[in-house]
Amino acid sequence: MDRNNKFDYLRHPQKGRVIKIKRGFSWTVAFFGPIALAIRGEWLVCGISILIVLLLTFIPIYIPSAVAIGAWAGYGAVANEQLLKQRLKQGWELIDESF
Repeated sequence: MDRNNKFDYLRHPQKGRVIKIKRGFSWTVAFFGPIALAIRGEWLVCGISILIVLLLTFIPIYIPSAVAIGAWAGYGAVANEQLLKQRLKQGWELIDESF
């Protein structure tokens, strides 16, 4: 595999569907948070993030906005790698980019 490529390509073993997952920072997760996670099908992480937001909304603890923004940006840095690992665990196969 060419690691200089910006995407990893995966094929579903039964359906033959091919998807691509970008390497590096996930701007969609950093900007849209739980909405992007729900669209991507990452239900566990989406649920946990919504639960954290609800808890922080109703518990009277002051958390600076910079901390919250930093947390989303930090998760954006690993979100694509986590999605790749999740798909591989689900049985998707990593394929060569020159398919």
